[in-house]
Amino acid sequence: MMNYLKHSLFIGLITLMGSSLTAQSFAIKGGLNMANISTEFNDDNGIFSSNTDPRTTFNLGVTADFPLGNVLSIESGLIFQNRGYVWEYNETILGQTAAIKSTNKVAYVDIPLTLKASLNVGSASAYVFGGGYAGLGVFAERERETTLGSSTNKNSEDIEFGEDGGLKRLDYGTLVGVGVQLHSLFIEASYNYGLANIYDTDSDDNAVNNRLLSLSLGYRFH
Repeated sequence: MMNYLKHSLFIGLITLMGSSLTAQSFAIKGGLNMANISTEFNDDNGIFSSNTDPRTTFNLGVTADFPLGNVLSIESGLIFQNRGYVWEYNETILGQTAAIKSTNKVAYVDIPLTLKASLNVGSASAYVFGGGYAGLGVFAERERETTLGSSTNKNSEDIEFGEDGGLKRLDYGTLVGVGVQLHSLFIEASYNYGLANIYDTDSDDNAVNNRLLSLSLGYRFH
């Protein structure tokens, strides 16, 4: 799988470097992300999941479109993609409520590679796309807010990549999406389904995978 990731990143970079010769159009886009994780842990009591809440954040990137005909095209690009999740815990201690809110922020540079099918209706077009992505983690941080009664304490710490119990730097998965374009402006929604176990552990019984729902606005240069 590591070789697959390296090959995917290499192919994506080569595609982008050759885009000035073959791309039909370029686009810039950005928008909102609803990021979360899927978890599966296995202990003596069986398999269980941890409940987390989505983190609202953003995406920003550039893409290039390579036509294969009147309907189909291949799209790739570089996307600054924010992921992560929110975990909350509440407990009553000696009559006072203790609440912990942990916000995990992880930023990646993604290279998507998708097949897109478009249907033109006058000056507008609708399209669907699907494929995969490979991402490289560039930043990770955990913010924690602890409240006990009327007292609140906030702190933050960096999350290390590659350390035991930390994060793996490489992520990969599948993605699907739909969009509508009018003249040069477009809006699209996509869903990234992470296949990589992003936490660096020695156990094969525990899995944490990225999940990401995005809504983006963009402008296409022809």
